[in-house]
Amino acid sequence: ASGNGSSSYDPDGPTARSVNQTLTNMFSKKPIWIDLAYAKYKPKWAPGLVLAGGKMSNPIKSRTWMTWAPDINPEGFVAQYVVPYWGNVRPYVTAGYWFLDNITTRGTNVVSGDAKDTIRSATMVSIGTGVNWGIRKDMSLYVGGTMYMFQNYNTTGVGATGIDGSWANYPGWADSDMQLLELTSRFSWKMLGLPWEVV
Repeated sequence: ASGNGSSSYDPDGPTARSVNQTLTNMFSKKPIWIDLAYAKYKPKWAPGLVLAGGKMSNPIKSRTWMTWAPDINPEGFVAQYVVPYWGNVRPYVTAGYWFLDNITTRGTNVVSGDAKDTIRSATMVSIGTGVNWGIRKDMSLYVGGTMYMFQNYNTTGVGATGIDGSWANYPGWADSDMQLLELTSRFSWKMLGLPWEVV
């Protein structure tokens, strides 16, 4: 399976969140940027296994507003396995490799003296596990967590506010190879015809 999508953005260039386009610049052509473009594979020989790659809807189940804005679509590869045999109790494990940025720096070859470009990729590895329990039709409980491991994060220039999310600005959170552990519990139900949730 595959998916794709597009959205117009403001003329200042693409961002991870904006879906606005200002009508300006004397009828000039407007840029179009990609929201979603991914491929997904669900092998029949492994029920519950999903492999995906590209720019996709966020598959990290433990995410909250503290770590991810809900309209961020990460880019990379992910493998997820949900145990399909336990009825309403659905344990899962997931692993992802995400591309944040590519930075090219110009240096000099110490042997030949020639100019040399060095590409440093800022990436993130996510490993998560947890369980979803469908208590009844309109009530569920989720408990899980994700470990985030960053490489070369300090080359992105993003600072300590996360991937356009809302992380607290603590010392060391924008270090090159920082790590973050996220633990989440979520209780959801319907009452009076409205959805309710406690995180």
